[in-house]
Amino acid sequence: MKQGFARIRCPDCNHEMFVAFSCKQKTCPSCAQKRCLVLGQKLIEDVLSDCAHTQWVFTIPKRLRIFFRHNRKLLGKLAKAAYEAVSESILQKKDVNKANPGAVVVVQSFGDIINFHPHIHMLLSDSLYDCDGECVNYKIRYRKLMALWQDKVFKLLKETDKIDTETIEGMKTWRHSGFSIDSSVKIKQGDKEGLARLIQYMTRCPFSLARMIKLGPDGTVIYRAQKHKAIKFPALMNPDLFAGIKRNYEAFTPLEFLAEVTQHIPDKNEHQIRYYGYYSNKARGMRKNKELNQKASVKNPVDVQSISNQSQSNNVAVGTSAFRLTWALLIQMIYEVNPLECPKCHGSMEVIGFIKKEDAIKKILEHCELWEDTPARDPPPKTKLKTGSKADVPNEPN
Repeated sequence: MKQGFARIRCPDCNHEMFVAFSCKQKTCPSCAQKRCLVLGQKLIEDVLSDCAHTQWVFTIPKRLRIFFRHNRKLLGKLAKAAYEAVSESILQKKDVNKANPGAVVVVQSFGDIINFHPHIHMLLSDSLYDCDGECVNYKIRYRKLMALWQDKVFKLLKETDKIDTETIEGMKTWRHSGFSIDSSVKIKQGDKEGLARLIQYMTRCPFSLARMIKLGPDGTVIYRAQKHKAIKFPALMNPDLFAGIKRNYEAFTPLEFLAEVTQHIPDKNEHQIRYYGYYSNKARGMRKNKELNQKASVKNPVDVQSISNQSQSNNVAVGTSAFRLTWALLIQMIYEVNPLECPKCHGSMEVIGFIKKEDAIKKILEHCELWEDTPARDPPPKTKLKTGSKADVPNEPN
């Protein structure tokens, strides 16, 4: 509320309320869900083609995940490696030249219990598109895709001096390599609701408030997994490595829980969603310019440039307004509650103003007896680190 709010009033009974602005933080589940809804609407209406899609999930061994934790720039290169592996493993007809699938790639860094687990979610079209927009079906050679994915990850880490040739050759002899690719989730053509749900899953918040099932008296946070059934978790240095410990939850102290959550916050200007192939920004821009030039030449071949610029500005306005949802509709879609419904007469309330200035916010909240002065916290005591402690370990592993 101290960051600003909207003032709404019911025209029937004159009942007034304050609605606080969203915090718009990366780790806020409510704000993250709103972004997922807006993104899903944008992709369906402005990016994705009307065809069937498949979700491909690419994972890497646990031994290699630490390198991506301390160097998040590698996550973008990991996403590119996944798409290159897919494009190189496509089996298509020889008479189709320069045809590419459309891919929306999402980088996820979290696992089921908020552990650091970098992996790639790819929404891939089940059709190839050439320069003229003609589509053809294709097949992916799974064995070749798995080999390409493994080789490209090894090449990426070797070029950045994270691993050497000896490590690569040793990992290739493993019985279970740790690399995996899943393509079990498929969306049929025309299933927009299924696409929207899948996009929300791919771009969801790292943690869920509903899965924090208990807060102990000492502040301990119990965070459970998505599935209620316990799963086998491999224990380090256990001779029976694949049996492990059965658990479907994790217990955190308050500081440990904050550390687990904050490690998934992306760096500044770090892109977590990328577009490749037929869905890339360049390909979509070329198609729009081609359509605009065709429309402009038909209307007035004399002044093509002015009409093209005008049509382009109109097209942007229409495109952005088509998937731009209001805050009231987003809240209703998330919480299934209409924030503009009057709690007294159940009429339709109206927004009469937005309060954003700090002085006005404080005066209004004090007048309504809603202002609370939060006392400043004392700084944490300084502790001297011992030589050889974990804090002395540099962020970048050798």
